Amino acid sequence: MRVALIAPGLAPLPPAPATSVEIYLYDLWRHLPARVDASLYARQQVAILQHGSRSRALLSSARGTHYLSTVLRHILSQKLGRTVIQVDNRPLSLPLVRRQFADPLLLNLHSMTFVDSLATARVRMTSALSVADRIVVNSAYVANRLTDSFAAQSSRVRVIYPGVDASAFHPSRTAAEFAARRALRMRLQSNGRTVILFVGRVVQRKGLHIVLEALRQIRRQSVQNAVVLWVAGKRPDAASPYGKLLTQLARGVRVHWLGYVLRSDLPDLYRAADLFVCPSQKPEAFGLVNLEAQASGLPVVASQAWGIRESVQNRKTGLLVPDFASSEAWATMIEELYQDRDQQRELSAKAVKWTQENFSWQGPARRFTQAYEDLLR
Repeated sequence: MRVALIAPGLAPLPPAPATSVEIYLYDLWRHLPARVDASLYARQQVAILQHGSRSRALLSSARGTHYLSTVLRHILSQKLGRTVIQVDNRPLSLPLVRRQFADPLLLNLHSMTFVDSLATARVRMTSALSVADRIVVNSAYVANRLTDSFAAQSSRVRVIYPGVDASAFHPSRTAAEFAARRALRMRLQSNGRTVILFVGRVVQRKGLHIVLEALRQIRRQSVQNAVVLWVAGKRPDAASPYGKLLTQLARGVRVHWLGYVLRSDLPDLYRAADLFVCPSQKPEAFGLVNLEAQASGLPVVASQAWGIRESVQNRKTGLLVPDFASSEAWATMIEELYQDRDQQRELSAKAVKWTQENFSWQGPARRFTQAYEDLLR
């Protein structure tokens, strides 16, 4: 069975710095069964899975405006039979692919960003979606949004949740992992404190300002002094409006700005923290960082909205905040977990178990393989 997976082309594949789509696709590609021969295309390279062995090749012209045309030419040059072609997160690319291939065509949609774009005429998007034989989305939230807007596509939409790499994201187990946790906490002057971790783009829609406001509002000074916030993500320009707001809110709060953190360093960062926050203020399709945190044994405090509700089990693996635009509500949830260490431990254990049982990459890989087989039939 042959499959060609086409990433958006904005970044290379891991271990180089990549966007979430390339990271997702790389993990999916690595976990596909040996009976699937899969070529994964990204900027200037292709990863090849053939008869169970993996290799990579350079595609130097696969970049910028030449990216898709280069990838399609390479697929044509390698075709030895019917091939499922999977386009990830670029629905407007589908008509061009369809004009060159009669093979089964699958759109894997990671969010509604490009579907909802104001620059995209609805008639054009309707036409683009209509050429897909199958549309896979990463949450029921996205499925509902898509079928509400494009009812004619409902029979072709399937939900396949993403996975999390448990070999990387797990609680500390070895002496080396415990030592790394202690060393990182010591380096960031966080020993003896409850470490709250934020991972993501530091932009207004991700809501970091809400957490900073919450930490300023925690009523008991003893609690405020005993927590520290670690921010993993590139800090905005200090002269920008949002940069100025964050600087102002961070006064009087213990916060460490870690900047961009390599993906290879993220597992140790999760293991060194105690709680995870996902304070998004705008729609999130799913929330992969929440899976990574829970797999690492961190209780999650997150906005109770959108696809986030499918990535965190409220009061089982974390706490969901209904009034997520309220810093007071966040302060209440954070203080609750700080005060109740038994609840922290219970949520942590259930979070690890839940992700292991429901979100290992073997599950999504198996479901995608079934989808490919169905299309080829």
